[in-house]
Amino acid sequence: MGTWGPQPTQNDSAMDFLDELAEMEPGLRPAKIQEVLRSVIRDPQVLGRTLVPEEVLAAASVVASSHPSGSSLTWTADQAIMSALISEEAASAMAGDAVRALDITMSEQGSWWRESWVTDDDRRIAETSLDELHCVLISVG
Repeated sequence: MGTWGPQPTQNDSAMDFLDELAEMEPGLRPAKIQEVLRSVIRDPQVLGRTLVPEEVLAAASVVASSHPSGSSLTWTADQAIMSALISEEAASAMAGDAVRALDITMSEQGSWWRESWVTDDDRRIAETSLDELHCVLISVG
């Protein structure tokens, strides 16, 4: 199916990552998310090799959605996100890494993500979603 919407979690790669988190014991989810975020921070070249940008967006989305500050994000009520949430404390602790990984991802692989939208409306929604995600993570971290 690929991508079915402009939100950070509306694609197969993000959904696969969220499903993987949902199947894990809740206490193990933060380590998996941290692994994704820190992999990108340590070596941006993992993007496109072992990680795709959509996985990083999904990891950052879980971090933001797990904190009360993220309740305004439109995808927070999505069942896939709800099934993958982590504790507020864990979200607060990794928000800084989520911002850094998101910034790296969007600078390394972001042009494709930003330019691949078919309609201007989808591009605008995607950009707005990314900006909102970024703002929440900065406020948490």
